[in-house]
Amino acid sequence: MRTFRDLIFCCVMLLVICLMGCKTTQTTVAYEGPRLQQNRAVLLNLQQSSFGVPASQVAKIYIKMIDDRNDPKWAGSPDSIELLPGNHKLYLEAFFPSSQPGLRPRYIGEATVVFDAEAGHEYDLKYNHLSSGDGFLRCKIVDWTRGGMVVYPQTQEPKPFIFSEVPKDKAVVCFYREWKMLSAVVDFYVSEKNQDIRILPNGTLFYHVTTPGSHTFAIGFSGKGKSTHVELLPGVITYLRASVFSGQLSPVQEAEALKETRGLKGL
Repeated sequence: MRTFRDLIFCCVMLLVICLMGCKTTQTTVAYEGPRLQQNRAVLLNLQQSSFGVPASQVAKIYIKMIDDRNDPKWAGSPDSIELLPGNHKLYLEAFFPSSQPGLRPRYIGEATVVFDAEAGHEYDLKYNHLSSGDGFLRCKIVDWTRGGMVVYPQTQEPKPFIFSEVPKDKAVVCFYREWKMLSAVVDFYVSEKNQDIRILPNGTLFYHVTTPGSHTFAIGFSGKGKSTHVELLPGVITYLRASVFSGQLSPVQEAEALKETRGLKGL
């Protein structure tokens, strides 16, 4: 009887291994020219899945930019990236997939990762699935060719972008959201005319360059929210504070806004 159970167990394990082996993986080649041999290229795995864990509980990593270049063919959430040897800088975003059709994926954070890649080496991008609420993804890069040595210990947090001089023919809006413990896990988007401009996590700010004149902005969940109408002047920064509790944007005087945005993280 025990031998029969052992046989069944072995068959099940073989089936699992076969199913894992049959899974197709998507690799993005992030360089021009002919593809290099494996011992001359660099492979960075993005940990897009976890065996035995529901897909809705595993974050998806999306490539925003590689080495200050944005190529449409890099867009998406590949399982791995093939790079040339050398120093690389990657801009990444992470989302939890939507659990229901029609709902937005839940935003976790973004990261700027810099590391030196060696030819023929395979690396893993490890990250914390839990959002800290400040819009930054905690991650590290592990070199498995060197036995699991960590080559990038922490995320570089981008500095806020400050306008030293606003173009005379443009208007700038500073959208910001103060840190609130009760709304730390709530994410929403800033939009105009039903087009998303950017997600605004808890305790962050970002600047939006646009044309002077009448504009109607909104914040909300799943693309719906209260609208705020503002008149934007050329060469001037307009400050709009986002509130989860009121569900709308409020114009704020510059002096007050500069105090409230002190310490917020720029996107």
